[in-house]
Amino acid sequence: MKRENELRKHYRGLKRVRNKKVTKRLSQITVVNEIMKQQLEEYKKTEEALERSNRQNKLILEAVVDGIYGVDLNGNTTFVNPAAVRITGFGPEDMIGRNQHQILHHTKEPGLPYHHNDCPIHATMRDGIPRQLNNEIFWRKDGSSFPVEYTCTPVSENGKVAGAVVVFRDITSRRMAEAALRESEERYRSLVEQSSDGIYIFDPVTRKVQEANAQFLTMMGYSEIEFGGLLLDDFILADSDSIYKNITKVLTERQVNIGTRKYMRRDGLPVDVEIVASLISYGSDHVVMVNVRDITERRRAEEVINKSFANLKSTLKETVNALSATAEKRDPYTAGHQQRVASLACAIAMEMNLGEDMVEGIHVAATLHDIGKIYVPAEILSKPGRLTDIEMELIKTHPQMGNDIIKRIPFTYPVAEIVLQHQERFDGSGYPSGLAGEEILLEARILSVADVVEAIASHRPYRPALGIDKALEEIHRNRARLYDPLAVDACLSLFKDKGFSFN
Repeated sequence: MKRENELRKHYRGLKRVRNKKVTKRLSQITVVNEIMKQQLEEYKKTEEALERSNRQNKLILEAVVDGIYGVDLNGNTTFVNPAAVRITGFGPEDMIGRNQHQILHHTKEPGLPYHHNDCPIHATMRDGIPRQLNNEIFWRKDGSSFPVEYTCTPVSENGKVAGAVVVFRDITSRRMAEAALRESEERYRSLVEQSSDGIYIFDPVTRKVQEANAQFLTMMGYSEIEFGGLLLDDFILADSDSIYKNITKVLTERQVNIGTRKYMRRDGLPVDVEIVASLISYGSDHVVMVNVRDITERRRAEEVINKSFANLKSTLKETVNALSATAEKRDPYTAGHQQRVASLACAIAMEMNLGEDMVEGIHVAATLHDIGKIYVPAEILSKPGRLTDIEMELIKTHPQMGNDIIKRIPFTYPVAEIVLQHQERFDGSGYPSGLAGEEILLEARILSVADVVEAIASHRPYRPALGIDKALEEIHRNRARLYDPLAVDACLSLFKDKGFSFN
């Protein structure tokens, strides 16, 4: 019985030991399982990340506009993107597994062999240094060639170069644009050199002249070597800062007409010029191009013309005065009438803010407005009593006669028409044509008011002077009926507010 108890006790001990070992083993297995589970999850994540990366790379390869293909160490194509297929016309089945020299490039004719030693791509794979080349020639499937720029980058595997990736771009359009730009620049340079105007280009920041055409160098008396490096201040006289400010307005306005200025030749002599400045692109910078026209001879010609015109104007003035004096010599009672009328008429015109040319035209017309009276017998002009109807009709011919006398004189203003209309009245009751309102020239309406005021205020053979008050009363009473209301208002203001006097 005792032996049986000992055996049972021993068996229970063995069982406890075994259970501990099993539990420990199970625990170890559980840990291993957890580790394996984590490793599987990490592997799964790695696979998913790799798959995403592959998808992204595929999308990138398909999306880029540049052609991309890979080569192995033998130069055989390993992959090609859709852009390369589109650009070259070769499909993946035409390229993958075939030597790229037999398909795309580095041969004068498609299909000819090419030595690896001459190939930049093989050089990149030999030394592991990326390369970039411009203006190389690739071939299309249809046998046509096109210019490209491309980069070649080595691809490593296990620390060794295993191949290369080539990224290329068709630069046909760029080459055409560059050729067109060169042609445009040559055409532009030809136009600049053949221009009759002087042209120079300067930097708006430094004021340094960068280039000038032959015409400008000749105009300024410089050789091309002497002119190089000059500043604007070296040949712009006096107000160079002002000219510079005007010229640099082109930075915002693109083109500015500077007008006339003075430049200084190399020999120190001034030259009159007209300047137009424009903002242009010059290489990668924006510079100012200035067109300069020598107007020295034109200025001299203008001075001669102006002097001649002044002499002619003076001669015409003296002729007008002589004609006026001729008429007044035959009518001594109205001596000075035309000059006084001219003085008042011009004052009215200026009070009405009329232009300088119109005032001058009124002055000449007023000075000659009674010239036609030289055809009226002197005894009628100086008759002390009332005129008969026939005599009055003779007097009424003087506007037409005056017009006939002076209408062939080439005045720059309608003097003959003003003289013809100075006896017309605002309501149409005047003579010789019965014109009314704005049918009558404004100058003639002004002259009419001045003529009436002076005539009433002055002595006449048939009556003594009535004075200025009576004269002003007359035009005020018949304002807007016989006389232009604006001319009347201006005349009244001159005498009442401005202190005008015939004296």
